[in-house]
Order: sequence, then C-alpha cells, then structure tokens
Amino acid sequence: MFLTGINPLQREFIDLNTEINTLPSGLLVICMIATAIGGAVKFKAPLTFALAALAVFVIGGISGVFDSSVLLDQELRGTYQVVGHFHYIMVGAAEFGLMAAIYYWLPKWTGMMYSSAVAKLHFITSFIFFNMTFFPMFYLLEMPRRVYTYLASTGWGNYNFIETLGAYGFIISQFLLLYVLVQAFRHKGTPAPPNPWKSAGPEWTSDPKSYVDNYPSVYASTPSGEHAPHVMTPLNSRPFTISLGLGLSCLGLIFGWPLLAAGVVIGAYGVYGWAKDDLNRVFSMPGEEKAGDTWPFKPDGEDFGVWRMKVGTWLFLASDLVFFSAVAGLLLFVRLHLPDWPAVGSVFNIPMVAFNTLVLITSGLTLMLAVQDAKDGKGASMTKWLVATLVLGGTFLITSGFEWVDQFSKQFTFSSGMPGSTFYLMTGLSGAHVFAGLLMLTYLTKKGISGKITRENNSGLRLFSLFWMFVIAMVVVLFPALYLM
Repeated sequence: MFLTGINPLQREFIDLNTEINTLPSGLLVICMIATAIGGAVKFKAPLTFALAALAVFVIGGISGVFDSSVLLDQELRGTYQVVGHFHYIMVGAAEFGLMAAIYYWLPKWTGMMYSSAVAKLHFITSFIFFNMTFFPMFYLLEMPRRVYTYLASTGWGNYNFIETLGAYGFIISQFLLLYVLVQAFRHKGTPAPPNPWKSAGPEWTSDPKSYVDNYPSVYASTPSGEHAPHVMTPLNSRPFTISLGLGLSCLGLIFGWPLLAAGVVIGAYGVYGWAKDDLNRVFSMPGEEKAGDTWPFKPDGEDFGVWRMKVGTWLFLASDLVFFSAVAGLLLFVRLHLPDWPAVGSVFNIPMVAFNTLVLITSGLTLMLAVQDAKDGKGASMTKWLVATLVLGGTFLITSGFEWVDQFSKQFTFSSGMPGSTFYLMTGLSGAHVFAGLLMLTYLTKKGISGKITRENNSGLRLFSLFWMFVIAMVVVLFPALYLM
C-alpha cells in the first residue's frame, strides 16, 4: 500500500495500523507462554510441536515489524524478505500447530499410541528443514520474489541452494507423519491408555457421551462445587456466532453497510451471550494434579526453583522489549537519515517534556516505597504511596495530552510528514503503556485500600513494579532520542 500512490496521511495511518496489529499478536504469545508455565507440561510430541509453532510465530512477527515502516517497506517490498516473513507467520505457525493437535488427539481418535521415537524424529526434521527453507530468505533483501533465474554474480545462489534442500527435506519428513497416521488408523502398535497425557480435562477423564450429558458437574463447576448458571452444555454456539458476525462485517466493508451492520449486530449478540454465560465460572477447573515436569519452576510450597509468575512477567517484558526495540530502531533510522527533522527547541516544548519525564521517574520512586511498605506490612503507608504513584502517572498522561495540543497549535500534526508520524507513533506508544499501567495501578490501589495487599500477599504489586520500571526506562530512552538529538 505504501507504493500505490495514496496520499501521505493514508500511508501513515496504514503504518500505525500495522504496528498496532503486533499488540494482539504479542498478547497471544504471552497467553501461550503463560499456559505453558502454569500448566503441568510433559515434553512429548504435542508440546514440542506447539513450542515450535510459538517459536516460528515469534520469528515471523519480529521480521514483520520492519515491514510496517514506510521507508523500509519501500525497499523490502516484493523481495524474499517478505516471503520469509509471510511463511513464518501464515505457514509455519499453522503447520506446527496442526501437527501438535494431531499428535495430541490421535490416541483419542484411534485408540492407539504412536511411536515416540518416530514422532520426535518427525519434529526434529520438520523444524530443521522448515528453517532451512525460509530463514535464508531474510538475507535475500535484493532478490525479487517470483524469480527463479538469476545471474551467479548476484550472490543469491548459496541461499537458494539451502532453501531448495530444506524444501525437499521438509516434504520428505512429512512421510514420517503419514507413517504414524497409517499405523494408528490400521490399529498397529500399542493400545492407548484412557488418559495418556494425565490430563484433568473431562475430554480425557470421561467418555464423550457422559462428557456432554454431565457437562455442568464435570466442567462448568468451581472447586467449591458451584455451577455456571447459564451454559449447561459444551456445545456452545457463541464462538460460531461471533465468527459469523466478524465475517459478515468484513464482507460489509466490501459490499456495503447493510452487511456491515448485520455483522456488527450478530457479533455483538455473540459477545453479549458469551459474557452472560459467565466466563469465569464456565472455564473454572477443579485443582489439577501436578502430573508433568516442573523444573525449573517452583512447586507450590517449595523454597527452591524459579517463581512461575515472575518468569511469566519477565517473558512478557522481554516480548515488549523486542517490540519496543524494533520501533526504537525505526526511530533511530529516521533520525539519522531524515534531514528535515525539526531543530531542537523549534517545535517541541523541551522544558515541559523534561518536567514530565521527571514526574514519571518520581512515580517510580513512590512505587518502590509502596512495595517496601507492603513487604514491611505497613498497609496505610503503602496505600498513600500507591495513590501518589497514581497521581504522578496521571499527571504524566495529562501533560502528554497538553503536549499534543501544543504541537497541533504549531501545525505539527499527523500529516507533517515522517517527523510527525514518527513523533506521534512513539509518544502514543509510551502513552498507551502508561495508560495500561494506570489501569493496573488503580486496581492495586483499590486492593490496598481494602486491605488485601499484605506482608504475605503482595506478589501482584511486586510484579507490577517490574512493568512500571520498564515503562519509565522506555520514556527515558525516548526523551533524548525524540527531543534532544
């Protein structure tokens, strides 16, 4: 779209919209990692393929961030870098996810267990050959796609040779999966136990008929024995209703507003119904037996190992750091190669921004004082510091809003070329992080006022402090890069 001749404002909107698309993708990755950390995992074939799907999805996502830049996309469009990015996202993640599902459900489908050695060999060969096929494409930044003849002087030959070997190897490795499927459906091998994964889910702990007939008692119940008041069957139509509404909405964007309106109404009805079905209780499960490998995570009540929630928080921050690093790299590229960036002090109000940055840094101090008071069991003092942090964070956000108003009054807007789009993208991202932090901080402050954050129960506050410090560090990096360079 960046090369179709549309006006600069639309190109900048597409740039920003593409960047925003990375946020739900990052959230999906965080949910997948949290599921693995919080579950009783067993390193069998299904999990290895699931982790492979997650790995290739992350690689594809990181490589796609650069394609959202107007400048970089103009250079990378139509090259094999885009082909590699597309296949990591749309092919690799889907294929490895599908293989994980096949290996997980095959014992249920056929009643037979497959050879673990063959499944592992299938995983190893598939993962290696897939990356041999598509990873070299990231180095072919000048080779146009849909071209299969080229001069030896281009230097593309070695990379294409590796890709060819990988493609044939990946195809051949799928015969291992075919062998597993044929053996299972022919009932060759070892009969599968009723619950080979030692799952606490009713899909494995009961037969299909009793699973449906006794759904409220085996699934939609909480550990205290309560049942979901609305949904009494696992045959829930809400996901289909929402999907139908989204599909019609997309068609409506092409064929007109009646379809769009119908899709919005149907989708909203599905969302309302699903919310009415009380998601919290529907998806509550009885306590799950710790049947899987727990290393290196800390079991409940033990003093060794790594605290699971802390690992999840650091993984979230790592994924956010990857996203921020890509965007910051874009900022540095623009600053170093764009001659018409506004001179220091000509557009931006440096004293206001400096004051605002100091306000946010001070909020980090008040938050750490609140954390220390929570550890010491000083509830009243902790609450005061939390309120102070909330006020300082809100001050930063409001002042940032006044900064935008000041820039608009100087005719420095979204349509002010690359400087404008870069400035509003970076400050908007930092503001979004602060806003999300304020929502979490409001919740924690409410808990503190009600006395639910104590010396023994303050893990949520400590984990939030890691996120807030990351946000402060991000703003500190942006201040000289945006305003002083």
